[in-house]
Amino acid sequence: NFQNQMFSVLGNLMFIMGLWLVKKRFLNSSWRMMLIVTTVFLLLLDAFFITLTVFDVVRNQYFYLGETVLLEVPQAANFVVSTFVVVEMADHGNEGLVYGLMTTAAHLGSPV
Repeated sequence: NFQNQMFSVLGNLMFIMGLWLVKKRFLNSSWRMMLIVTTVFLLLLDAFFITLTVFDVVRNQYFYLGETVLLEVPQAANFVVSTFVVVEMADHGNEGLVYGLMTTAAHLGSPV
């Protein structure tokens, strides 16, 4: 489906923007608060879109596909903070290896 692929590309660009935003603006803020805020925001926004789609309020493919684009920025922030927490707990000298392994495992299924 062409529309799905185009929204996936746009979503990946939004994910990159989310990573940049965390790097520039939110890296020195509270990681716990960022995890809580992004998780709650993701759950509420996803519940909103799914509820409207499942209960036949809005039956437009672009409405459903637009959800993935909107969720990418908070998902990027959530991903970065959660992996940084694990990297902080890694042994000395293995931080880069652990981060690379986690990033690879998390994004391995995206091309499929």
